[in-house]
Amino acid sequence: MLDGGGQGVIINVASFAGRMPVPFSVAYTASKYGVAGFTGALRDELGGRSGIAVTAVYPTFVDTPTDVHSANYTGRALRPLSPLLPPEAVAEAIVGLSAHPRRALHIGAHHAMAPAYMLAPEPTGRLTGRFLQRFLFNTGPPASTNEGILFGPMPEAGLFGSNNYPPA
Repeated sequence: MLDGGGQGVIINVASFAGRMPVPFSVAYTASKYGVAGFTGALRDELGGRSGIAVTAVYPTFVDTPTDVHSANYTGRALRPLSPLLPPEAVAEAIVGLSAHPRRALHIGAHHAMAPAYMLAPEPTGRLTGRFLQRFLFNTGPPASTNEGILFGPMPEAGLFGSNNYPPA
């Protein structure tokens, strides 16, 4: 992009977990904080010497079959936290950022918790941890432990391994 005139838009897909840690999703949270930090550093690096905009989109829970393909050691069926974002809404947001870039775009209702975390991280984090522990380990139907796609593909699940997520 620099060699092509120094213009363009770079859009990184982060997550709500890149703004506020999500207990019991430690590796995912770490990777999304990494995306957020990478985006900010790249934005500052390119902003001083080009017209390249660097932005990130931070969706909350998206209605995809992630819960079917994720490793699960909870003893309960994994369920995303409602309300879920339609994947089309996230795609439209990304397309919109390509035409009208901005520093960041936060999509989804769970972002309402981020200011509380910024102002009072200890109590907000503890409450979030307690809630998610109860939600993940004490509610929902029982499920067997599985490695999901952690160490390899799940051929029996296919692309849409759950009746909850049929192809559109």
